[in-house]
Amino acid sequence: MVQDLLVGKSYEVQTKDFHRSFVGKITDVTKENILVEIEHLSLVDSEMFKMNSLIKVDRFDIKRQLEDDYFFS
Repeated sequence: MVQDLLVGKSYEVQTKDFHRSFVGKITDVTKENILVEIEHLSLVDSEMFKMNSLIKVDRFDIKRQLEDDYFFS
């Protein structure tokens, strides 16, 4: 799965630190880490995390790639 991830593309991500899934753009992929920039997140998570923040995620946290015209509610 890690080799399939594309830097610059948006993905649906769900980590244990977030109540709900969020949309993040992958900025870097290594064997150890995946660095994601938060693009959209739920209001419930916005108190702890800010838009455009960079976070490290595990490859199992990434659920699916989103199209350029995705809708996130």
